[in-house]
Amino acid sequence: MIASKLKKKNSLWDYTGQQCEDKFKDLRKHYVKARDQNEKGSGLSVVTCKFYNEMDDTLGDKPVEACVHSFNNKEA
Repeated sequence: MIASKLKKKNSLWDYTGQQCEDKFKDLRKHYVKARDQNEKGSGLSVVTCKFYNEMDDTLGDKPVEACVHSFNNKEA
């Protein structure tokens, strides 16, 4: 769904659903690592990552362990 919307937006963005999922998982992994480091309060400088603020707005209050996948093949 995301891949097809990207393709419609720009024909040069030719990504598969798997590539989009892998990218999101990688971004999430880096966000969680940075967030966990910051929550330790060890006195070290604040750690950040690409799209940290956006990920925090979206995932900040959600538990890391709960992973629910919902796939919908219908275009919105």
